Amino acid sequence: MSRKDIGVINAKGRGKEANEDYHFGTGGQLFGGHDVHFLVIADGMGGHSNAESASHHAVESQEKWWNDTIAASSGIQEVIEAFENEQMDEFRRLNQELIDMGSKDDVKMGTTLSTVLVIDNMYMIHHVGDARVYRYSFSNNGREETSELDGLRGLVQLTEDHTLVNRKVSQGTISKEVSSSRRIAGVLTQCLGVKGEVQPFVTFGTIRDEDIIFLCTDGVYKAVKDEKLRSIIRGSSKKNAQDIVDLVYEEVKKSDFSDDICILLMK
Repeated sequence: MSRKDIGVINAKGRGKEANEDYHFGTGGQLFGGHDVHFLVIADGMGGHSNAESASHHAVESQEKWWNDTIAASSGIQEVIEAFENEQMDEFRRLNQELIDMGSKDDVKMGTTLSTVLVIDNMYMIHHVGDARVYRYSFSNNGREETSELDGLRGLVQLTEDHTLVNRKVSQGTISKEVSSSRRIAGVLTQCLGVKGEVQPFVTFGTIRDEDIIFLCTDGVYKAVKDEKLRSIIRGSSKKNAQDIVDLVYEEVKKSDFSDDICILLMK
């Protein structure tokens, strides 16, 4: 099964002057028929043009890295090795670039950044911040399925939230149920462009042909809780990727969301 279906939406939050979210997604058959997709999502911070510039710079740098990598590779193994060996350095280089760019004007130019490389039935992720990457597992008949990788069913978050809330939940000092109401709910423990060192979250695994990969910024999952998102996807096994994205966005618009939202979905 060829994974050619990508859905996307990037929308400015209510009352905002600029959209601080940005994305890049590309894919197709390369190097002898391998299904290869590269997905990137970023959410800028710092306010107005600074945040917009930060997320755009990060994503556009990743797009350039991808184009250069494909041009320089003669086979699929070289692409895999480039992602494994170079993405960590790319994140750290971007972090320092954004710090330097901000220091010139005495401003902060922070952004989250999540990158996903999918080759056939394998995925690899590098991630900093509080955007999320999910996997949803269908069975062949469209019903919810347990993943062969981790034994989890349906919608599974593949990334870790680099937030103070998530750290405190992990430490057991607050419960997950009350975490969203805390004042610290929007405080990040890692992003690009603010501190001198970053430690990206890195993971890899396998997916089935029927599985969905879903990337989104925090404006999405704060407006549409995981259980509702799971319900929308579960009922959309016959729909294409853009139709599913549109359904999620319609649900976002029912909320009091004011943040920008960005979704990339591969089906």
